[in-house]
Parts: sequence; structure tokens; C-alpha cells
Amino acid sequence: MTAAGRGVVTCGCSSRGVPDEPGGGTVRVRHSTAALPRSRTVRESRPSGVTKDPPACTGDDETTPTRRPAAAHHPFAGSTGRPRSATVLTARTGRGRQGGLDMRTRIAASIGALVLSLGVLLAPAASAADETYTVTATVTTRGGTPIPYAAIEIRPAGAPEDADPIARQETASDGSAILKGVAVGDYVVTYTEWRQSIPVAATVTVDGHETVSFVDEKLVALSGRLVDDETGKAVDDGWVKGRPRVGGYSFLNLIGDADGRGTTFALAGTYDLWTVAGGGSHNYMPTRVGTVTLRVGQDVTGRVYRLVRQPQIKGRVTAGGKGKSVWIHGSPNFSTTSGPNGRFSSYEAPGSYVLHVPGDVGYFTTYSGSTVRRPDAEKIVVRPGRDSVADIALVQRATVTGRVVGRDGRPAKGIAVYAANVDRTGRVNATTDRDGRYTLRGLATGQVSIVAQGGTSSLPAEGKATVWARQGETVAAKQITLMDDAIIYGQVKTTGSSPTKQDVSLSTSSGEFLGTFRPDADGWVGFAALPAGTYYVHVDGSNLRRQVVVRAHKTATFGTLTRGELRTVSGKVTDWAGKPVAGASVHVYDQYGTAYATVRTGSTGRYTIRSVVSGSYQVKVTPKASSPLAWGQVALSVRAGKDSVRDVRLGKGATVTGLVVNTKGKPAIGVTVWSQEGHKATTDATGRYTLTGVKPGRQTLKITDPDYVGGYRDATTTVTAKGGATVTAARATVR
Repeated sequence: MTAAGRGVVTCGCSSRGVPDEPGGGTVRVRHSTAALPRSRTVRESRPSGVTKDPPACTGDDETTPTRRPAAAHHPFAGSTGRPRSATVLTARTGRGRQGGLDMRTRIAASIGALVLSLGVLLAPAASAADETYTVTATVTTRGGTPIPYAAIEIRPAGAPEDADPIARQETASDGSAILKGVAVGDYVVTYTEWRQSIPVAATVTVDGHETVSFVDEKLVALSGRLVDDETGKAVDDGWVKGRPRVGGYSFLNLIGDADGRGTTFALAGTYDLWTVAGGGSHNYMPTRVGTVTLRVGQDVTGRVYRLVRQPQIKGRVTAGGKGKSVWIHGSPNFSTTSGPNGRFSSYEAPGSYVLHVPGDVGYFTTYSGSTVRRPDAEKIVVRPGRDSVADIALVQRATVTGRVVGRDGRPAKGIAVYAANVDRTGRVNATTDRDGRYTLRGLATGQVSIVAQGGTSSLPAEGKATVWARQGETVAAKQITLMDDAIIYGQVKTTGSSPTKQDVSLSTSSGEFLGTFRPDADGWVGFAALPAGTYYVHVDGSNLRRQVVVRAHKTATFGTLTRGELRTVSGKVTDWAGKPVAGASVHVYDQYGTAYATVRTGSTGRYTIRSVVSGSYQVKVTPKASSPLAWGQVALSVRAGKDSVRDVRLGKGATVTGLVVNTKGKPAIGVTVWSQEGHKATTDATGRYTLTGVKPGRQTLKITDPDYVGGYRDATTTVTAKGGATVTAARATVR
């Protein structure tokens, strides 16, 4: 052989080439003709300008490889460039082994040569230029695993480096590529190394069918089978992805075929491995499956990789026992819809989920566990490879219908109708249509109070009704007649200030306050839409009130009420040790329980409030909600035209703890507990609460569920508080 391309060719009798230098490669060429085989060894050398270090990898570790129909992953896509000699690849060429021939072989060869000569003499003459041959190239790892999809090209020796190849072929699954139609002559065969831009070259003289073998000294094969972790069956759309544990640019992707089997190639090193789904009909979650260490010459085969199925949350949403198509949301990051039969399913990552269906016309917002209360929602725990069930029965609303008419019996059109649950949270409103009819949706089971407000701006009217509502049902309330249209009015005069700053309140004879208004600039103020009865008009904070009796559908006046000049009350608020109490609220109530204004104490505990006229008052001080102090109250007598001074000392408040449970004995989470003086606390995950600053003495604590319509009904419990001590209230049960 002679030199071809940029390589240097040497001849010898050994069938095995010896590298010129470490990292060099040898090429074996096998010649197939009728003549006796000759043995020649060709050795490559490195062309000038090519270093021993491989070029930097340009691969992207997050890039998903293009799937091929063959069993092995294609590691060579996109590799093109100029030939170079092997640095980590070994190529062998050869024509066969030459050895001693015995006498029988020599005689047989002579006879064969004679027959061939006669055939040539008798056959028509053929041109050598018309003869073509095949060059078969094989590529394997050092461990012997065939490398598919390797780009093999052949060019005439001495051709320009950018000349088109006369033949190009990718290796098949057995690592071989057959280049056909090659004429007699000298050629350069190149193999494009994985993720490199400069191919490896080997020279070959073609005067018969030739074979060229390349051994990639860099790549290591990794093969195995992907199966379902639960069933053990093959997974035909799974991958094994690998990332180098320490540096490097080599990443691996093993893709399973129809039988779950696959082979990939990567550089030597230690890799962290994950199994992932390929996006077919199966859904598997990314799962770490350990590590693998690849060593040159030691291909890894026969491994089994288990894919863990992506778990699903499945369930059915029903309303009144029938399937319901709705949006379903949840935390964290859950959203799906149910079908016409109410069924839904969604692939989710392992974790804990709380689902809810937003409220609509016929039902409340309902959480997993079929509750309207978020704290009581069932947590849906999702584990790898295991589905979870979350059936939700929507909690239905109560609906109340009715009709409103005027005193004349005619339908009251456009009337505002308000309704509220009496013993639990729930408040809605509606407007009557032209027939005076209304529909109230969104109430909870229980007694409902309904108020219709109508009439005219000059003669307002009001009507009331009560009804027992039931969730999931529609009930009709009694017809409401706008009968309450009596009016009370009068004039309030104030000394030293504008009447527009003076509150005027109306209470019933039993002490129930109905409302508070402020007079106009001339002091006129009125209260309308009243039923017949006895009322009191209060000039707030002045110890001034007047009784008024009004008959049905009539107007009554309280005349003129004249309030004297306001005087100030000042003082200092301290705790039991004499230290000033800052930020406390100070109210000065008259003998009827009304107050003109409220102030807060400063940093020194002092206050000044201009809110009294004359008579008996109570100075009430409420510390901050977080304070351990109890609220305090002292009496005050005010002389007309005189300012007053009154200090208040706050005693130690009691700490009250307790437990609230539901009818099943489970903690009632998130309900509010109130003391009589207005301190409040919310129950924790165990249903327990702690109130601080509770005034000593017998207390009735009220329990409400203010955030959830359809939640718990109001309840009470009792306790005897002791200043400076911690006491436990009786256990409370909410329904």
C-alpha cells in the first residue's frame, strides 16, 4: 500500500498494526478476490495540527435525542468536518492471514489458477475500470459492542478535504456500513466520532471487496431493559437519562424499543441515572434509579430499569347523588374538570393535596371530604405508583322564595330583600321582580330572618318574615306586606359645636338599639319604616333622651332636644403596678349606654376626651387585644360646664383556655371564641384556644364560625375567670 490522504502507510507481515504513538489507531483491511490472500498492516499517524485532546463537547444535557427505530441510541447526529487521525479510536484494515501452505493446498491452487486462466481466455475482454467493489466498515466499542448510526464516508485518496464523498452510509444495528460501487484505487475511509467535528480517517487500497474496522476508544456501551415497576412488563416509551456526577460534558439517554430494550453510548465516568416517561400512552414519574460507572473496554449490559407509574388522583363529583361536571381546583397547583358523569382523574406528583369545587348557584364551595370548611378538608395523600381517590359530594345551598306586596296588596317591584341565618353565618339578598317575587340562594339550614325594604324616599316602608330553610331544598316564605312605615322625627340643637357631628340613636322600649344617624346642618333627623310602638331617641353621650309613641302608618315627633356644651374628661391609665398603659381604648358612656367619642391612651398612659355634658357616666378602658390586662371601668359624675379628671387602673386579666369539638368528637379547627368584653381567639389544629386579659368573674363565652356559610352553628360555654390565673372553660361542642 502507499500513502493516502493525510495518513502514513507502512507495510509489514503482521496482521495486527502497532500504534505509532499512544492513542494512535490501526486499520485492518481484508481483501476478498479469487487470488490468494495477502497480509498487510496499515498504521495511521496523526496529521499535523491535530492535538491529542478531544474538542470540547457541544452537546446539551437537557436535549432529548431523536428517537430511532433501532434498538440503540444514535450518538452521532450532526457530526461533520475534516478528517483527522485517531486519538482515541482504533481502526484496523486487513486482507487476511498469510501462513504456510501444505502441498495439497498448493496443488489445488494451481489447478484453480489453470481453470481461471482458461475461463479468462475464453471470456470476452472486460475493462478494469468497469469493476466496482464494496467496502464494509464496522464500528465497535473497545468492549465489542456494535455502534449504530456512525457516519462512514469514503473519498479518493488525495481528494480535497471538502470534496463530496463518493459514498456515505450510517452503520446499522450491527455496527456495519456497506459502501457500494467503489472502483479500484486508493481511498480514505472516515468515521465521524461521537460529538466531534473532526472525523477519524483510514487509508485503503481497493482492488477487491474490503473491510475496515474502527474501534472507538472513548465510548462505552450501556444497555438494558425498561419495565413497569408494578407489573414488570416492558415499557416501550421510557428513557433512562444520565448526568455526569463530576463535571464533564457527556450525558446519556437510553431509549427503550417495543420490548423495552435499548442501548446507548457515553464517555467513561460515573453517572446519576433517572427513569422518565417518553410521552406515550403510559405516564411515569421521573425516578432516580442510582448510579452507573462506565469504564473503557467494559461495556455495561443486562441491566433492568424500573419505571414508577405517575400516580393519579381519581374521583367523582356529585350533587344530590348525581354526577356533576365542574372545575376542580386544589393546592398545590391542581386543576382539572369532571366529565358529565362527574368523574375526573389527573396525574399528579407525590404529595398532599386539598381539593375544592368553587361554589355555584346550587351549592357552596366544597372541599375534599365533602365539607364547606377549609380547615376540615380531607388531605389527599399521593404516593409514588399508587392512585388516590377523592370523591366530593357538593354541599348544597338552601333556597328561599317569596313575594312582597304593598299595603294596597299590589306587587312591590324592585324591592330589596335581605335574609340572614339566625344562629349561624349566612347572609344573602335579592330584588323583587315586577310580580314582587324574589329568590334567595346561598343560605344554610336553620331559621332565617327576612327583611324587605321598600316604599318611597319620602315614605319608606318595611316588612319582615321568618322561615326555616333546609339545604338542598327550596322553601317558600310567607308573603311580606310593607306595613312598617311609621316615622319619628325631630330636631337636635347642640351648644358649642355643629349638630352634624352629634350621633342620634333610636332604641326600643326593651333597650334594643335600632340605628344611629346624624342630623343635618339645621339639626333635623328622622327614623322611618317603623312598626307601631314605643321608642327612645338618644342624643348620644349626653344623658339626654326622649320617649316617643308612634301608631301604625303614622308620623310622630320627639320635638326639640337641646344638648349642652361638651366638656372634657382626662386622666391616666395604669396597670396594677402603676405602670402606664399605652394604646388602650377609652370610652365614656352615659347612663343609657351611649357614647359621644372614643380615644386611645398615649405612650404615658394619658388620655383626654371631649364627650360629656353632665350627669352620671362610666369610663371604660379596653387594653390592646394582646394585653394580659383586664378591661377596667370606673364611675364618673360630671357637673354641667365643668371638666373632669378620672384615672383608671387595670387589674390582672385571666387567661382562659378551652377545647371545641364537633359532634364527631374531632377538633373544631378555625372557629372563633369570644369573651363578653370582646376578647377573641381562634381554635388551632387541635381545637384548642387561649383567651388573655379576660375580666375576672363569671363569663359566658360565645363560639362562632364566621368564615363559612353552612359551617358550624353558634354555641356557648361558661367559665369563672380569676385575675392573674389560668383557668379552663368547659368543653364546647359545635354542630
